[in-house]
Amino acid sequence: IIRIGKWQRNLFRRAQHVSLRIEHRMNALVKNGALCNEVLCNFVSAHWGDASRGVVGHWERYNPPADGWFHATFTNDEDRCTCTLQVNLLQGALLVDGAPVGRLPESITCHKDYSRFFGSTILEIQPAAGGGYVTKALLQGATFRFREMPGSAPMIIESRAGE
Repeated sequence: IIRIGKWQRNLFRRAQHVSLRIEHRMNALVKNGALCNEVLCNFVSAHWGDASRGVVGHWERYNPPADGWFHATFTNDEDRCTCTLQVNLLQGALLVDGAPVGRLPESITCHKDYSRFFGSTILEIQPAAGGGYVTKALLQGATFRFREMPGSAPMIIESRAGE
């Protein structure tokens, strides 16, 4: 059992109170379908680098007990591949085909080609539409895409805006 002080209990209660107020406001927002779609699309655009490469379909809410989660289909403009986007309003979580934003797997970061280009740099990545991974932020003005290639070197693609 962890003992916490009175000020910590009060802080925790305050956080719970704020969370409940936010949940109430988010539920009101969800009832306005068009506004909800716009807000969720803006959230995805702000947190997922591939969002500008395609179109997000209509957002739908999951049934209880997962009713804090929404899902939509994303279609990539280039190759028409699709993936499922999921957003949890209260946690601010974004999943792309069930995968959270994170880091590259060791099968890529431990490869000599990755080491030659990036050294020991740890890149913050996101799942890419159609598989693989994409950097969350620009690195020296470029976005990098990674894909594991069984039995060979990982695919690393550099792309710059306007190219």
